[in-house]
Amino acid sequence: PEANWGANAGLDVPRKALEAVKEKHPEISYADLYTLAGVVAVEEAGGPKVPFRLGREDADSGETSPKECGLPDADKGSSQ
Repeated sequence: PEANWGANAGLDVPRKALEAVKEKHPEISYADLYTLAGVVAVEEAGGPKVPFRLGREDADSGETSPKECGLPDADKGSSQ
C-alpha cells in the first residue's frame, strides 16, 4: 500500500528499474534493495558514506504499514 501514497509518487520508475537487480539477486528482500538504492543514491550524489547492512524482511501484506507517512505528496509540486 505504501507504493500508492502521494509521498511516493513517481517512485514507480526506479522500482521498475530495480526489478532487473531483483531478478539477478532474488535472495535480497525488496526492503533491503530499496534501502540499498537510497544509500547508493546519497553516495553517488556526493553525500556521505551511509552504513548499510542486509537483514530487512518484506512484509506479506500492508497490515503493519502506517496509514499515513506524514510526508507531503510528491505529486503536488513544491509549493506545499
